[in-house]
Amino acid sequence: MEDEVFSALGLDPEGRLIGSITSNPGHCLATGIVDPERAARTADRLLAPDLFSGWGVRTLSAEHPAFDPYSYHRGSVWPVEQASFVLGFVRYGLHGSAERLSRAQFEAARLFDFHRLPEVFSGHPRDADHP
Repeated sequence: MEDEVFSALGLDPEGRLIGSITSNPGHCLATGIVDPERAARTADRLLAPDLFSGWGVRTLSAEHPAFDPYSYHRGSVWPVEQASFVLGFVRYGLHGSAERLSRAQFEAARLFDFHRLPEVFSGHPRDADHP
């Protein structure tokens, strides 16, 4: 998906790229399989407003027609994924991105009992009172 400067989610049965913008390419950063010159662009895309809620990276872009901030796979934020993304950011020396996402997660954690993040929370934007 060169026009998006982002990795595709996969291929459809006819071998065409699936154009949905999701959080999945962030895991590629954690594994180290992304070319260094593409890593910063991937991080920037993950932290763009349609994916980054201000609390964390959504599973699906808020611009996708199927987006639902309450859906498990269609727009919520999974805290466990965020750790993988931060690991990838640090692996590629993207410390500003790592700090931004880490800070968002710590700030979200303060809003939950015992400062423990749940498995998943809504993908509503940060201007909402709670994640």
